[in-house]
Amino acid sequence: MRNKVIKETTIKEIIDFNTYMVFENASIQTMIMMFEKNNNLDNYKFEHRILLS
Repeated sequence: MRNKVIKETTIKEIIDFNTYMVFENASIQTMIMMFEKNNNLDNYKFEHRILLS
């Protein structure tokens, strides 16, 4: 999966929920990553948000 993402997509946005636990019973932190299928992997920028609790 990692290789496919690296080779075939660009990252559009990353939302990091930091220490906020989205799911009560989950023992891991949550992140949302949005990608766009794109083979043009030259220099690009993406938005990175971190939720502060």
